[in-house]
Parts: sequence; C-alpha cells; structure tokens
Amino acid sequence: MNRVYRRIRKHLWELALGALLSLGVFTSWTGVRSCLQSGFSVDVCSIFGKTAWEWLELLIAPAVLAGFGILANQYFKQRDKREEELEKERTEKQREQERIIAKDKERQESLKDYLADMTELLLDDSWLVANAQTDSSVVSQIPRIVAIARARTITILRELDGERKGLVIKFLSESGSLKLISLAFSDLRGANLYQANLNGVNLEGTNLDGANLEGANLRRARLIRAMLFNVNLSKAYLNNANLCRANFSNANLIEANLSKANLHSTIFSDANLYLTNLEGIEWNDETKWPYNNGLAKARNVPAKLSNYPGSLLALPPASPT
Repeated sequence: MNRVYRRIRKHLWELALGALLSLGVFTSWTGVRSCLQSGFSVDVCSIFGKTAWEWLELLIAPAVLAGFGILANQYFKQRDKREEELEKERTEKQREQERIIAKDKERQESLKDYLADMTELLLDDSWLVANAQTDSSVVSQIPRIVAIARARTITILRELDGERKGLVIKFLSESGSLKLISLAFSDLRGANLYQANLNGVNLEGTNLDGANLEGANLRRARLIRAMLFNVNLSKAYLNNANLCRANFSNANLIEANLSKANLHSTIFSDANLYLTNLEGIEWNDETKWPYNNGLAKARNVPAKLSNYPGSLLALPPASPT
C-alpha cells in the first residue's frame, strides 16, 4: 500500500498537468477546443473569451513599459557608475595636485632654510678666514665647518628638484664656497646648471643624469666616475678636466671643448660628439667611443686615435648570416 502511495505521489504533478490539459481541451469556456478546431486562426481562436489580437493589446503595452523600464534602469545604473568613476578620478587628480603643491612648498621651505643656515655659516669668522686662507690659527676648525656645510648641501640636494638644485649650486659658486665644499657623490640629477661656473670643482662620482650643463664652465673639474647619462653639455668647457671612468652615454656634447681632458676608460656610448674639440686629449684602450663613426664629425681628433689599439671607432656587431 505504501509503495503504491509513493508511486502516485511521485507522479502527482504529471497527473495534475494532464487534468488541466484535459480540462482545457474538453471544456468550451477556456477556448482551447475552438482554437484547435479553427487551426489557431487569429480571427476565430479565443482564449478565455478574448481573441489573440485582444490578448496582444492587453500584453504589449505592459511588455513595452517593462522593456523601457529595464533599459532605463540599465542606463541610469551605467550613468551613475560613470559619474562615480569620474568623481573618483577628479578626486584622485585633486589629491595628486595637492600632494604636488605640498611637496613643492616643502621643497621651497627646505631651500629657504638651507640658504639661511648656509648664509649664517658663511659669515662665521672661521669660515671667512678659511676661505681667504690668510690665518693658519683656525685651521683646526676648518674641517668641522666644512663638514657641516657639506653635510647640509649633500642632504638638501637629495630633496630638491632640478631648478632648485641649480639655485643651490649657483649660490655656492657665487659665494666662492665651492673652493671648500666638495660635491663628490652628490645627487645632481636633472639639475639646471646652465652656464654654471664649476671651474675646478670636485664632482667625483656625482650623478648628473639628465642635467643641463649647456655652456657650463667645467675647466679642470674632477669628474672621475661621474654619471653623465643624457646630460646636455653642448658648448660646455671641459678643458683639462679629469673625466677618467666617467660615463657620457647618450650625452649631448655638441661643440663642447674637451681639449687636454683625461679620457682614460671614459664611456661615450651613443654620445653626440658633433664639432666636439678633442685637441690634446688623453685616452687609453678602455676608452669607449660612439658607434657608427661617432668621431667622424668631431674637431681636432688626434691622428693616433684611429690606429690606437682598443680605441678604434667601434662598429655594431655584424648580424649573423
């Protein structure tokens, strides 16, 4: 008995569906019988007393409204999303601009404080005497004063942008402080040193990547192992400068004067030496010259250079055949 009951229960929904279909087909009030008899003619066939056209009229308006509602909902959702994204982007840009302004203000304040501190230091009696080199009685105080000045200078150069770095160097140059303050291993990346006077300055190991040294005076400067990638040295004066192991990769040396410079193990990969004065230069077999006849348009190229072992105009490796 239980087995029969479970079987009936299992197929109950099938029995119910069959009963509804039988009711629709064999009774006239649903209209199913008339539709079957008329071959589902839209003019004759009626369901629950309404023709197909009447049902379409009843259903099409809600369907259209529902469709418009869905489309409108999607449109407004996308619009709100775009507005949120634009607002987020505007907020991020505003915050970035505020950070830039705050950083610029901070750099300006740092520069102002540095100049004030250095002015006070440079007016110290022992500094004045040391700079003039007239009184040997304060020699023992010179290292401490110079060390303080150098520490402040090296620190501030790491914090400033290119324009303000140029202002610091100009201040030190015009005050004559570069005779005592070494700029070795300092950060002068991107510095604007246009026509700066750096005669005899110690720039050993200094990072000058991207700096503007157009027309600068670097006579007798010490640039051993200096990093001069992408630097602009057009029309600069590097007479008698020590450029041993300096890296001038991709540097602009158009019309620069390198006469009598020390170029031992110096790297000029991809540097522009157009009309560069190379009169009296010193080089060795580790000096790396530009590819593709980079020295062809330089001026006063030593006659021995083209025959010197290791210093031939290097050509790119031949492509495999």
